[in-house]
Amino acid sequence: MIRPCILILLIGLLARPAAAQEAPRAPEPDAPALFDEPGLITSAFDFAGRYMSRGVGEPGKDGFYPKVGGMISGAGWIAVGPGYRHHLFGDRAVADVYATVSWRGYLKADASLEFPLLAGGRLEAGTEAAWQDSTQVNYFGLGPDSSEDLRSQYRIQSMNIVGYGRYRFTRSLAVAGRLGWLDGPSIQSATGPFKPDDSLDTQTTFPDDPAMTLAEQPAFVHGETAVTFDTRDYAAHPTRGGLARGSVGWYQADTYRFRFRRYELEGLQAFPMFDRLWVVVVRGWSVFSDAASDQQVPFYMLPSLGGGDSLRGYSNYRFHDRHLLLTGAESRVAIFAHVDAAVFVDSGGVAPRVADLGFHNTVYGFGVRVHSHSATVARLDVAHNDEGWQMMFRSSDPFSLSRLKRWMAAVPFVP
Repeated sequence: MIRPCILILLIGLLARPAAAQEAPRAPEPDAPALFDEPGLITSAFDFAGRYMSRGVGEPGKDGFYPKVGGMISGAGWIAVGPGYRHHLFGDRAVADVYATVSWRGYLKADASLEFPLLAGGRLEAGTEAAWQDSTQVNYFGLGPDSSEDLRSQYRIQSMNIVGYGRYRFTRSLAVAGRLGWLDGPSIQSATGPFKPDDSLDTQTTFPDDPAMTLAEQPAFVHGETAVTFDTRDYAAHPTRGGLARGSVGWYQADTYRFRFRRYELEGLQAFPMFDRLWVVVVRGWSVFSDAASDQQVPFYMLPSLGGGDSLRGYSNYRFHDRHLLLTGAESRVAIFAHVDAAVFVDSGGVAPRVADLGFHNTVYGFGVRVHSHSATVARLDVAHNDEGWQMMFRSSDPFSLSRLKRWMAAVPFVP
C-alpha cells in the first residue's frame, strides 16, 4: 500500500501547478464516495496541497519554478524542465519562459508575454513563441482503412510565433482569436529514447505524399476565431456543466499548393448524480478541412484520431484524413474520495469526404482515475478495439481538452 501512496503523492506534487491555474472557486464540500478512503491516500493529497500552497513554485509567483507537462501526445508519460516567471508594468503583464524535455526525448522551449486583465478583467491578450522538436510522431497513412502494419514514425521540428486575445462577455461566454507565423517545419527520420525497433520511416514508407515530395516544407501564416460557452466546474476534472465550441481557422502557405481552412464543432456535458457519487460525461467533436481541388493539407496538419484522449486503445495519431468525427461517453463512480472507477466507450472515424464520415472505429474499456476535487492527476485505462487490447497510463483527464488552451498552430495535429 505504501508504494501506490508514494506514487499518488508524487503525481499530486507534479500536477498541482497546472490544476491551480484555474479561476478561484468556492471551497468544495466533502466528496462523496462508496467507501471510506484509506488514510495514506488522503494524507498524500493533503500534503501535496499544503506543499504547493507556498513557495516560489506557486503558480503566479515570480521566480523560477518546475515546469511539468505541456508536450503533445506521444512524448512519453512525463516532461519536465525549468521555468521562470516575472510580472511587469505594475503586475499588469506577466512574462514566462520555460524549457522541457520528455521521456522520449521531445524538446520544447516557450516564451510568452501576456496581459491577463485588460478591459476590466474581461480581455486577455498576449504573444507567444515556441520551438518544438517531436522525435517520434506516428503516421499510418490516409483514411479509415489505413493498416496497423504500416506504422511509421517521423521527427518534426517547428517554430511558431503568435499573437492572441480572448474576450469574456460573461464568465461562461468568450470569443478568442489568434494570428501567427509558422516557419517551415523540418521533417526528418524518427530518433530518441524508447523508439520502437519495428517502426518504419515515414519518408520512405509514404514517399508519394504531397508534403514528402518537397525538399523543404512551406511556411504558413495562420489564424483562428473561436466562440466558446463553458460552464464546466473544473476543466481538468469536470463533474458538472458543459462546453460548446465552434471555430474557424485558416492556413496560408508561402506556396499556393498548401492553403486550406479548418472548421471545428465540439460539445461536452457532465451529468452528476447522487451528489456526484456517479458522474456521466458525454462528448462530441467534428473537424472539417476545406481546400480547393488543386490544394493540399500537409499530412502533419491533417485531422487525426487515436491515443489517450480520443479513440482510446488505438495508437497515437492512428487515423488521418481531411475530416474527423468523434463521440465518447464515460461513467465514473467514486470508490474513494480521490479514486474513481470508470467504464467508457469511444466511437468515431476519419474520411476524405464529409459524406463518408461515420463511426468506423469503436473502443470499449474501463479504468481508474486518481484526482483532487479540481483535477485528474493520474489514470489507468484498459481499452479494447478491433486491433486488440491496450493499457494506457496518463496524467490528465480524458475530457480536459487541453488542446483548447494552446494558441499555437497544431503541428502535428493533436486530437
